[in-house]
Amino acid sequence: AVQDDPAKKDLDSLQGSWQCKSLVSDGNPAPKEAVKAVKIIIKGNKLTWIGVGGGKGSGVATEATIKLGPSKKLKAIDLAVEKVETGLGIYSIEGDTLKMYVCNSMGGERPTELKDGQNVNSYEFKREKR
Repeated sequence: AVQDDPAKKDLDSLQGSWQCKSLVSDGNPAPKEAVKAVKIIIKGNKLTWIGVGGGKGSGVATEATIKLGPSKKLKAIDLAVEKVETGLGIYSIEGDTLKMYVCNSMGGERPTELKDGQNVNSYEFKREKR
């Protein structure tokens, strides 16, 4: 049954627009202006990044397909960008706050804890009011 599916439940709770509140890459916090430009919009199993992309500058939208694995102790998230790579990460949702920790090196390992570190991009998003 659908209500027994934790991935479906988490995906439902992720729907909508999220404004980035903090972004830390390899332990280095991004400048406030850069953070402000970053938003994600989640619709179904598609995630659209706005204002973040492989050094392409702001305003670039990148689409990824989300795959969640919430059954483990650390909830897994895979962000598959077509023809590029799949970002392996972990996430937590508490109320209107979404945190994601995603490996930022090609073919790298999924982070093992919810904290900043080498080869990790850490994001904190706040849900935008509908």
